[in-house]
Amino acid sequence: MTLRARGLRVAYGARPVLNDLDLHVAAGEIVAVLGASGSGKSSLLRALCGLIPSSGSIQWGDQELSQLAPHRRQIGLMFQDHALFDHLSVTENVAFGLKMQGVERSARLLQAEQWLEIVGLAGFDQRRIASLSGGEQQRVALARALACAPRALLLDEPFGALDPTLRARLALEVRELVRRHSIAAILVTHDHGEAFLISDRVAVLIDQRIAQMDTPTELWSHPVSVAVCAALGFGPPSRGVVTGDSVDCGWATLPCRRRDATHVEVVLRPDAFTIIDDGVLPANPLAVGTSAMPATLRARVQSIVPHGDRLEATVRVGDGPLMRVAALANIHVGSEVQIAINPDAVLCY
Repeated sequence: MTLRARGLRVAYGARPVLNDLDLHVAAGEIVAVLGASGSGKSSLLRALCGLIPSSGSIQWGDQELSQLAPHRRQIGLMFQDHALFDHLSVTENVAFGLKMQGVERSARLLQAEQWLEIVGLAGFDQRRIASLSGGEQQRVALARALACAPRALLLDEPFGALDPTLRARLALEVRELVRRHSIAAILVTHDHGEAFLISDRVAVLIDQRIAQMDTPTELWSHPVSVAVCAALGFGPPSRGVVTGDSVDCGWATLPCRRRDATHVEVVLRPDAFTIIDDGVLPANPLAVGTSAMPATLRARVQSIVPHGDRLEATVRVGDGPLMRVAALANIHVGSEVQIAINPDAVLCY
């Protein structure tokens, strides 16, 4: 079974937010939705579950949902701020949706306890929400969303307030639960790493529509436009002139695999350059340099920032854009380094 939106439109007064949007997600699949702030990501989720007016078609299999009340769609929504009730116990929070469905008290409390065990909170039944950590509250919100047996689960920035380690662990747990219980899930996030970690496919929302929806690998390797590259956090575009198998960007000559255009916009993926030590090239650099297109370039280190157990440097080639690369321990701000070029990460449009 598949949750599918066709021609979905949402507007706030005269301002359109979503326009002729198409999206589908199968049972047991997670689709992550990326987009800039204000692009309509949260509005998409609220339209799917019926919390805001919309037009177009929303279907589960062959069943049309667009005219059904929210509680009849069997779609769970997990809010970014959890929206838990401080005056209720953990069990009562998880059982709240079941109560709204008219499930008898003893049955709904039993189901709530079962879901608490599934999300790793067995024994938390009578705890108060205020006594829980952020991660524990997140699990309560997840158990509440799943307790109502949704066929689809919508997650609105669910892990944004958590530290990176806990965020990654809960994301993987959610992925496992979605697959185990054959739930169609849509995740809205600003975190590209989280989207690529948890999802089967990633949808990029631009100009009120889905600009591209692909597997994480395909989306990373073949973004369809400069706008999609920007949404993925790739480097800013540079204008370039193509000659043969290279493109002159003004600040450097780089490999280019386009043969159907002379003037292009060049975008660099984050893995376009690698700092090399002692002139030893990595596995897949531009193998053979020429005077027009060298295998390596010289760059100046602008800054160095630690990221957990690794260092990230910001470098600049000539007067080109700033680029982030993995840093070596022996470099410092202001030093000149040699960088190898990954031709697969030089994108020409």
